[in-house]
Amino acid sequence: MRAVDFIKEGDVIKNKFSLKQQQKGKDKYEYDTVIDNDIPMYDTVNHRGVLPKHLKNYSNPETVVPFDHFEAIETSANAAHIYGVTDSNDYVRLSTAHATLAKALVDAYNRGGFVDRDIAKFDEEINESISNLPWTLKSAGEGDFYIQRKGNNAGTPHRERRSTSDYAVIVDQNVLLPDYLYYVVQAVQAQGAFKPYITGSVIPGINRDSINQVLVNFFQQSKK
Repeated sequence: MRAVDFIKEGDVIKNKFSLKQQQKGKDKYEYDTVIDNDIPMYDTVNHRGVLPKHLKNYSNPETVVPFDHFEAIETSANAAHIYGVTDSNDYVRLSTAHATLAKALVDAYNRGGFVDRDIAKFDEEINESISNLPWTLKSAGEGDFYIQRKGNNAGTPHRERRSTSDYAVIVDQNVLLPDYLYYVVQAVQAQGAFKPYITGSVIPGINRDSINQVLVNFFQQSKK
């Protein structure tokens, strides 16, 4: 097994966890107390991870402390365990996810989170209506990132436009950040979620509604 490399879009200060959240040149990743509610902490008595929102069930909440940092370790080509690492360098396994998403979550935890609001509230909005999504796919213009529209690899995200046919993805950053959605698209594409929606024998491609449906399905399933 080997550690999945952190996503490096600037240096993360190598010090205590509270300082790591102050990433250089990345104001949009500033620490937020609402985001902190979704970052696992370390139960020093039971030696396990716990979410801050569950501390109300603890008789001695002072025994729960922040992890020093988080790491992802691959278990296969497609999966990775997410670990919280304590001050004494003990590794506590927290969860398992697709390697791409594990990388994104580890990066999110080490920065202080991707979203500006509680992810549960975002999930509720996703479920309400597919016509009221916090992202828009446009056929032209600039976007936060781009999704390949044509070809056998349709659905693949790119940081830069590769073709005039690519969809430009514009994300409502009051709800979530582009990086998070980029890694979600990358993960579902790697899992083959877009393939059933790719049509056309001469020039295969995927349409806007199909991409939106796959992403909505992902967020709905992540709640189960």
